[in-house]
Amino acid sequence: MPLVLFFVVIAGTGVALQADMWLEGKSPPGSEKAPPPAPGYSAEAARAAVAKALAMVAAAHPGAALSGVSLDRKGQIVTVNLAESRPVRIDITTGALLPPMPPQEKGWHYVLQDIHAGYFAGTVGRVVSALAGLGMLVLSATGLFVYLNLFRRRFRMGRKNPFWR
Repeated sequence: MPLVLFFVVIAGTGVALQADMWLEGKSPPGSEKAPPPAPGYSAEAARAAVAKALAMVAAAHPGAALSGVSLDRKGQIVTVNLAESRPVRIDITTGALLPPMPPQEKGWHYVLQDIHAGYFAGTVGRVVSALAGLGMLVLSATGLFVYLNLFRRRFRMGRKNPFWR
């Protein structure tokens, strides 16, 4: 029975997330088309830019663990994510370190996402959210099995309507 509370929270925040995106006129994350690369942008130039940025970061932060690297569409700014500090942004054309991006404000949509996915409660919240999702799958599958079993028995008795009246 306590799992019902999690189902209600997950379903409620899921509906609220969809309503928020609909009211704001936003598309789901990842559904937008990527802008075309800038003229002159090539894989070789991208590799060279990233290699140059990684060399600069290695010199400035020796022994730092990397967690990711990204290059903007113009092939000009490389962002190197370090495991223990803020991302380092480098303008490849000038070699200058750029100031870090200001942290993004977490609006209502992000608060809903944190609740929906269980992030607000750390690892325990994520595990509970995953178990609640698994529970929904199990309940759906067993409910379908029970329905099909009852429908098959009704069909054998001559009641061919798929819905009970």
